[in-house]
Amino acid sequence: MPTPLELRYATMWKKTAVPDDLITNYQSYLRHRDLLPYMPYNVKVLEALVRLTVNIWDKDLRINRFGLLTLIKQYWNGVAPMKEKVPSYGSSQPREAWKGRKVMGAAAHKALCDLCVRLLTAETLPVTPRQFDCIKDLANHLLIEQSLDESQQLVLLLAEDKSKQVLTRILRHPVKSKTILRWVNAFYNDDEFRHRRAEMIAWKLDENPNYLIHLDLLIADFEYANAQDKKIIAEYSYEGSKRLPTVLDETFPGMFSPVKELRRDLDQYPNDKIEEDYKYLPPDVDFSKRFYSRAIMGHWLPHNKEEPDFGSLVKFFYTNLEKTQRISMLWGLYHSRLPIQIKRKRLQHFYIPDVHSTAYKIAIKLRDVKFMEWLGEMKMREGKG
Repeated sequence: MPTPLELRYATMWKKTAVPDDLITNYQSYLRHRDLLPYMPYNVKVLEALVRLTVNIWDKDLRINRFGLLTLIKQYWNGVAPMKEKVPSYGSSQPREAWKGRKVMGAAAHKALCDLCVRLLTAETLPVTPRQFDCIKDLANHLLIEQSLDESQQLVLLLAEDKSKQVLTRILRHPVKSKTILRWVNAFYNDDEFRHRRAEMIAWKLDENPNYLIHLDLLIADFEYANAQDKKIIAEYSYEGSKRLPTVLDETFPGMFSPVKELRRDLDQYPNDKIEEDYKYLPPDVDFSKRFYSRAIMGHWLPHNKEEPDFGSLVKFFYTNLEKTQRISMLWGLYHSRLPIQIKRKRLQHFYIPDVHSTAYKIAIKLRDVKFMEWLGEMKMREGKG
């Protein structure tokens, strides 16, 4: 963080334009890296920084690659004033962090996207192990809301199984793409992508705004998620019961069946033998993310993970199948690349009072004032009715 004196020095640049040749080599980067985010934007300076990063990235030099990417991110996005929060991606607040990105020349933009796509899909990088995930997170961030050319899209598609971030950049590509649409159509019913149904629906809507997901497909998604969660529980139970010593039965006779082991936080028992084996249990479980209701999650697993209450899930899902279909379409429309006028009309089409909270969240995320006003009118009518 720059000192107050350095910040005052940086504000001096606001009186004059930042020179085009501020960044010419790695040494000039080192001189200006702390102050550059606070200087007025100069597209040629950003492009020079991008060229420098791309040109020396693969060279056998002792350089701060993570610092170079971080500076690109800071100067391109702009640094928020102190005490001002910028909404992060995935928050319920408007997505503004990258909407305010400055303009960049086409050549520099392509070079930066080429580098970030390569970094995001790479299995090894010339960085320290501690920086490996940080570099991938930076590359992913820089690609958010960026239109990629066909060659870049193909690189991501060939690596879609590498990480969740790669798949997200594919499914949330900001503009329509025939290449991605063909891929979505080919894998639309594939089990591997059932958990990304709303984003898959979005691509179908881009092709046909009147598309409606079939109930049979939602049922198949639901049953597959249940099967996967039950498999996780079975494996967790097996691994836990295999490693826990017989001292469980000796200390707490009749209390620990394999299922009960899942539902009891073993940390509460001050027994050295148990604690010694407890640390070898699987560190985490990752159940299917569902938008149905948090109230139908059941017992707690070790490490504060809830086990789904499958009986309540099944009852809730099949009782509210039409509501689930509407919610799926609402989120699909949110992720779609349709013009806002068409998107708003289709959102209104799928609205019913039971999905008001979902529709309101989407209106906030889209920052669509007209849709929010329409939702307010609907709420008032429902109150009078």
